[in-house]
Amino acid sequence: MKVRGADENGMEIKITCDTESEAIQVATVLKALDIFSTKNAKYKDGWTAYGSYGAAFFIKDRANRIWRMIKEHGEINEEDALDLINLCCFVIRSQQGNNFGGEFWDEEDAPATWIDRSALKQNRLIREAVLDTNKGDAEIVQTISAILS
Repeated sequence: MKVRGADENGMEIKITCDTESEAIQVATVLKALDIFSTKNAKYKDGWTAYGSYGAAFFIKDRANRIWRMIKEHGEINEEDALDLINLCCFVIRSQQGNNFGGEFWDEEDAPATWIDRSALKQNRLIREAVLDTNKGDAEIVQTISAILS
């Protein structure tokens, strides 16, 4: 496959496919681009408000929806799957533009800093204590108190 860069106006890209499989893949991605263009005409780059954190959340949500549809109905809503491509592009574009939190998260409130490693360790130890079937309720409460102190 060959992709020639954008023209002088940045508005035209030429793609030449070497195989039928590449051509089908490009056609699929172009369907996703068409959905983006239609929605973006209405929402005017509204996706930027969420930054890469928000886009990543929506990816997970959309992927879960697709998974549920497959499990429950044996098929998917094609537009959901195509829009998942767009959500992945939003994460990449947000990262490239240093738009991590969008309008909703300050850098110091970024999800990566919401919980530190010691809190993660505490959560794991508490979960293990609660799930330990060899301990009675009083012993579990005592263990959790010791972990939190």
